[in-house]
Amino acid sequence: MSDHKIPSDCYWTAHQQDGQVYDLSHLHPFDLTVTQSASGDKPARAYEFIVLFSIHCFTRDKYDNEIVPEEYFYSDNRHTRVFCSIRHELSFKLPDIVKNAEKKKVLNTGKGNFLIIDIIDENGNITEYEMYFSVSRSGKQKGKLNFYVESAYPRTTGEREKHLTPIRLHILAFKTLNNQPIKTNAHKKSHR
Repeated sequence: MSDHKIPSDCYWTAHQQDGQVYDLSHLHPFDLTVTQSASGDKPARAYEFIVLFSIHCFTRDKYDNEIVPEEYFYSDNRHTRVFCSIRHELSFKLPDIVKNAEKKKVLNTGKGNFLIIDIIDENGNITEYEMYFSVSRSGKQKGKLNFYVESAYPRTTGEREKHLTPIRLHILAFKTLNNQPIKTNAHKKSHR
């Protein structure tokens, strides 16, 4: 459903910065099965996903006029961005957020991707941790879906769109597999 090209290799190598090694193996691809419960005369149905994480889950854009030491940059085959220790630390939550996505409120952004908000408490402060993702049919494995985490970050400025359309993950999976349109009430809004 998304226009984003999913990188073929999302196995991240550890990042070294200021004498510290930051492990990224928790963001390697994994398989996920989401089961839609039986309802009435409809049997239970399982949806298989390949979960992939983008470089945006642990890096950020360079700020205007920011001087960044070379070792702070992280690159994949498409982007070079600034490694972000805050995003990296929060990224350890991502595999569990994805594994529990069927139980969470999934919001349609209206731009071909979706949003799950997890509330985190850092020293008594409530913060919204936003995870943006897309779902598409896997071109490599028939019948499987890609669950591509495009970006994840704590909301630190501004307000998020209030009127995003909720959708259950199993409905999103069904509609994606069957090339059906996904309704939205969302207004166009960019994300980082």
